[in-house]
Amino acid sequence: MDTPVKSRKKQHLLGLTLGLACLMLARLPALLLDLPLSGTRPSSSWLWLSALAALLQLCILLVALPRLLPGRPLLRRFPTARQILAAAVVWLFFFIVTMLLQLIQQWLAAEGLAGHLPSEGGLSPLLPGAAYSLPWLAAALVFALSIGYQEELLYRFWLPRFFSPWTAGAAIDGNDEFMTSGLPGILLAALLFAFGHLYQGWTAFAGALLLALGLSFALRRGISLHSLALGHAAWNLFVLLNR
Repeated sequence: MDTPVKSRKKQHLLGLTLGLACLMLARLPALLLDLPLSGTRPSSSWLWLSALAALLQLCILLVALPRLLPGRPLLRRFPTARQILAAAVVWLFFFIVTMLLQLIQQWLAAEGLAGHLPSEGGLSPLLPGAAYSLPWLAAALVFALSIGYQEELLYRFWLPRFFSPWTAGAAIDGNDEFMTSGLPGILLAALLFAFGHLYQGWTAFAGALLLALGLSFALRRGISLHSLALGHAAWNLFVLLNR
């Protein structure tokens, strides 16, 4: 029979393995295919590969998290009408943050300060794109949904709880301290999420950090994971359709 110390060590190891596996899978599309240029429409093959990587991460999380967080419900039901309505509010939060950062970027350019910053990406003008093929639309929809659910489950639900025991001195043993993500854990997970968007430029980094913090606190306030994921997915699709 495992002692409490051995049990905690096993959970530490499983949690670390889980996080590393997800982060490595997230790099798979960049290793196999070139990243799309900023503001350009990604190819169907890149969207499908990214969706596959996200779905693999999602499967790993859904299998492993019940062992790490026993009794914690994840995604056992389909989203309700109220959760879908809340997802629209989440989408609006993405839109407001993006517009705010675009205004700041335009102000910096007008003041002649943008030239001292690295090239920005990821916040292309919200203008209608060219015609879309049905295969590309299918790839974009699957990509948006898979990335939305994978990133919310990983960066908003799991990583803040994984980091919290070290930042707050709690033990990974299924107790209430581990079930609840503390502020330091939220900050670390948000920074990790933002660094994943740094290749798009510093504006995208700042936007991702602000969004991650807002969504994490929304989850703590009772907004469902379905609402966060669907709102995130709707924003991903909206951005793709405007390229």
